Amino acid sequence: MTSASPPEAISFTISGEWAHFRRIDTTTAKQTYRVIPRTTVIGLLAGILGYDRDSYYDDFHPDKCDIAVSLETEVSTMAVPQTELTTEGAYRSSRGGHDVEAAFLKVEKTLEDRQRNFYEYLTDMSYRIDVCHSDAEIRADLHDMLSAGESVYTPSLGKSECLASISYHGKSETVSVESDVAHSVVPLDAAVPTGQHIATERSPRHMVRDGRSRRTTDFGAYAYRKDGTTNSLEVRDEATVFEIHDRPVTFM
Repeated sequence: MTSASPPEAISFTISGEWAHFRRIDTTTAKQTYRVIPRTTVIGLLAGILGYDRDSYYDDFHPDKCDIAVSLETEVSTMAVPQTELTTEGAYRSSRGGHDVEAAFLKVEKTLEDRQRNFYEYLTDMSYRIDVCHSDAEIRADLHDMLSAGESVYTPSLGKSECLASISYHGKSETVSVESDVAHSVVPLDAAVPTGQHIATERSPRHMVRDGRSRRTTDFGAYAYRKDGTTNSLEVRDEATVFEIHDRPVTFM
């Protein structure tokens, strides 16, 4: 949707002691993305508004919704051991009409087939999110829910166990500006390679519903600062930069 004059932005910060955004592009089990993926952000927005699972992908398609993400804390990870059990399941129909596997644990199964895995978690993370949506009704609903401190589903940073809190910053005009820096995560092709401590990451950008499941259809590559000193990143002259709440940002 990125254009010369996108609609007003809705901005908030989501924070939590723990975060885990499961990587889907690695064979190493239980790794996490460092930057909250765009697909996770739209899932968060859909949860605030009360959408059913897998029902919101079209409403938050990149052609309709622009999202900027800024890291407000230093990236820190911790490996946490967890013991998992094998379950025996049977498919049942959920409220949304999807077939889901209901797990039934027998007592004897808790004494065997244990598997110990290490999950990589982010600790004490905080992300600022700026959302521009072409649908005025969705913008109004998001504003109403966030300003009231309400959410239909409990906000989390990835895994449902990683509970999070949200601070709402309100609405802002979105103004196209000429800037050689951005205070947000930057698309990799718009970032200027410098001597700064810059990290890069490739993460899901959009998904579609595919039968009983979902399928990733688009990925994006991004650059970000992970040292926690500043969010400022140099960007190329041709980069599309917008000012939101007096902050220059680029969209994912």
